[in-house]
Amino acid sequence: MVQERPVRVERRLSAILAADVAGYSRLMHHDEEATHAKLTALLTEVVAPTIGEHGGRIVKNTGDGFLAEFSSAVEAVRAAVQFQARVKELTTAEVDGRRIAFRVGINIGDVIVEPHDIFGDGVNIAARLESIAEAGGICISSWAYDHVRGKVRVGFVDLGEQNLKNIAQPVRSYAVVWEAELSRTTGSPRETPGAASRPRLVGHGSGPEITAPRKTSTLDQFGDPRCHDEETGLIDRTVSQDFARRARPLLDHIKSHSSAARGAIISVATVVALAIEAVGYWTIEEP
Repeated sequence: MVQERPVRVERRLSAILAADVAGYSRLMHHDEEATHAKLTALLTEVVAPTIGEHGGRIVKNTGDGFLAEFSSAVEAVRAAVQFQARVKELTTAEVDGRRIAFRVGINIGDVIVEPHDIFGDGVNIAARLESIAEAGGICISSWAYDHVRGKVRVGFVDLGEQNLKNIAQPVRSYAVVWEAELSRTTGSPRETPGAASRPRLVGHGSGPEITAPRKTSTLDQFGDPRCHDEETGLIDRTVSQDFARRARPLLDHIKSHSSAARGAIISVATVVALAIEAVGYWTIEEP
């Protein structure tokens, strides 16, 4: 009796991009035909061409989203940033609550390949990362981050270990932040008026918490400082706390000046100068 040979399963290492529409059920409940038409147009005119330009392919549509495969994590992130920026631009005029916005998850994994689908933990993790991304945002795994770090002009926020549904082990995850970087290189999304004339703060890493790598801080959309490690691209969430810790001696410094001045009012400029002197970390660069 001749034994049949087991069917060979095709596998390959891929960068997987999973995306869906945030609040899709709500959008469909409000207006099925309009939502379907808008989503179809965005997928056809924006998403699919962008993925193709970056060497990817859409494996399948999922009704409210899609699954795509790339041979490069760098190209997967670049494609995601490009189509997210374009979708945001095209939907800016839409009323809140009716705007289509994709959530994107990107992972690298060894996947099982079939003609019209891919399978495996790598795909499942990408889908779970998409579920924790913000509307209009991109979330990537540490495996993808290791491949794209320093190769894509975007920033990353370390989200730490994430416990993802039906994934046995926590997954280190990163949110992609791209607007400031993209506007300097491609002009899309458009740069905020007046942003180019803002001064920026440049840190020189003299303290125990922040060391050798040079860090650049810009203002985020809320007007707060946001610190980028120029080597890793990571955004340091602790910069405000670090600044506050370093500035603690400032109050005593101001008090001593107030006493010496016998109650004279210290100007705002003097306070700022004293803060910079006391902190000894930041310098201000005018554009």
